[in-house]
Amino acid sequence: MSQQTLQRQRTDLLEESQQVEVALRQSEAKFRRFAESNVLGVYVADFNGAIFEANDAFLEMVGYTQDDLSANQMNWANMTPPQYVQLDQQAIAEQKTQGVCSAFEKEYYRKDGSRVPVLFGCAVFDAEQQRSIGFVLDLSDRKRAEAASVLEERNRIAREIHDTLAQAFTSIIVHLDVATRKLTIDPILAQECIQTSYDLAQSGLSEARRSVTALRPLYLEDGDLYNALCQLARQMFAHSPMQLVFNQEGTPYSLLPETEHHLLRIGQEALMNACKYAKATEIQLSLRYEPAQCVLQIKDNGIGFALDSVSDTVGSGFGLLGMTERAERIGAQLTIQSALSQGTEILVWVNQDMGHSGNLS
Repeated sequence: MSQQTLQRQRTDLLEESQQVEVALRQSEAKFRRFAESNVLGVYVADFNGAIFEANDAFLEMVGYTQDDLSANQMNWANMTPPQYVQLDQQAIAEQKTQGVCSAFEKEYYRKDGSRVPVLFGCAVFDAEQQRSIGFVLDLSDRKRAEAASVLEERNRIAREIHDTLAQAFTSIIVHLDVATRKLTIDPILAQECIQTSYDLAQSGLSEARRSVTALRPLYLEDGDLYNALCQLARQMFAHSPMQLVFNQEGTPYSLLPETEHHLLRIGQEALMNACKYAKATEIQLSLRYEPAQCVLQIKDNGIGFALDSVSDTVGSGFGLLGMTERAERIGAQLTIQSALSQGTEILVWVNQDMGHSGNLS
């Protein structure tokens, strides 16, 4: 091989080396700009847990400072709760064989001892020194949203079970009371009341199961809102001396399923209150379809109550808070008018544009 050829090869190698060095510097500069942008947490560490560099996003995430980092007070292994150690070990094994690890969820201990949920991924950048770059995304907001969603679902199930089972139990108590009083003087009626109580228990259990799985109430599946309310009231007060007066005004139009669902439950709660507390002899149920709004009215001629005592009775089983919450969920207005010895009237208005889904054919 000639001297000229050797010189050319040396020159080519030098140029390639310089190009690689430039590329490395450019890559390092890009990485540092990315890390300093604090889009997500970034740190450099070894497989034993020592953290050598970290951006502000990661430090803020875990509650440490650059001074803590400089004082060697940060170690990702010590910052990891015990239940995530195996996941970390798997990540190290993946890095040794593949150079990267699959992203996974874990937690870090903050400096104050609290925990922060994160999505973590990493890649080896210095195999000889077993150092890698970790990328950390704070999942706190997502976890809070998930927790809120779980809480809302629990509250929904609690509301639905309360409404379905409370209605069933109230009706069962009424019928068993009649059966007890009529057992000797009218055994046929007593037997009918007992059978009705059994049917109510079965339907209440079925409806509670449907509520847990967020299915539409059977009353609404079998008919429209007005007929569902009437059917519910008739079932609740069957074999009782309660006078029921039903009225529907205007041209019926369908409402959104959620709107009908909550109106049915509000009506159900109002009927239960009248049954348990009002000592009424007559209940009027009206559903009025106006051009701009749909109005549900339930009125009894019972003993009534002082409105300033509502806050005291909410926790005693009146369910007024539950009715108010349901009205708010569908953008409806709910008012309660009552006075001692003057009965109680519950009105619910829902705007047509909030709950309307078309005319009923």
